[in-house]
Amino acid sequence: MSEVINPQVIEINEGTQAINVSAIETPAIEKIKKAARNYNKTADVRVTPTGELQYFDYNLAFDTELETELGTMTVKAALALPLFASVSKLRCQAPFRDSRSQAAFLSRASDGRPFIYDSGTNTKHFMRDEDWGPSAHAHVPRGNQSERIFFGAPTYQAARFLQTEPPEQKWILNRLLPAGVVAQLVAPGGTGKSWMLLQIAASVATGLPVAGIWDVGTIGSVLMLSAEEDEAQIHRRFFKYVKQA
Repeated sequence: MSEVINPQVIEINEGTQAINVSAIETPAIEKIKKAARNYNKTADVRVTPTGELQYFDYNLAFDTELETELGTMTVKAALALPLFASVSKLRCQAPFRDSRSQAAFLSRASDGRPFIYDSGTNTKHFMRDEDWGPSAHAHVPRGNQSERIFFGAPTYQAARFLQTEPPEQKWILNRLLPAGVVAQLVAPGGTGKSWMLLQIAASVATGLPVAGIWDVGTIGSVLMLSAEEDEAQIHRRFFKYVKQA
């Protein structure tokens, strides 16, 4: 027994009256899944809240070649780009069909698993199991089953650090206090912690070196919450420090 797909027939009706599509019934989802597997080996088919069919496949590989907006590269090389330090997307041509437009994009799912979304076919091509890795932690739905995935070890190989220039280290106080980190100033009571923090705050706000020793790496606004000194004491200390600097 053979199955035949008839050519698509498009009928154009001119006029301003809206077409009533409420009578159109979507075939049973299991029937759609079976047909999809028979013809393009799609792993799953789902109906979106708007009634559209969305397809899910697991055929993306690290060595899949992409025509991206930044040039031709493999999926592995694309994932090593700085823009993927956080969840982002990279426009590309659809790699699994003949395409001349960048109607697809490479991104990551919430669990970190890379995928390509092809808007032309409404298909998400997820990283195949062989490349993604066997580690298990988070659930990724596949049809009627649930696959446990944590992360793909190849994505985090140290070699990715050699493919791009490292980001520049930014400082609040040069060679002492990096920007973007939480820090603590710890010392016994009465040794000048509050006074030191006030000097750091004043220096970051004005650009003056802290105690004439540490240069400010980033000048900007400062929010200081003091649970000990009152406003008058802070005023006296701040005024004295800036005038003496």
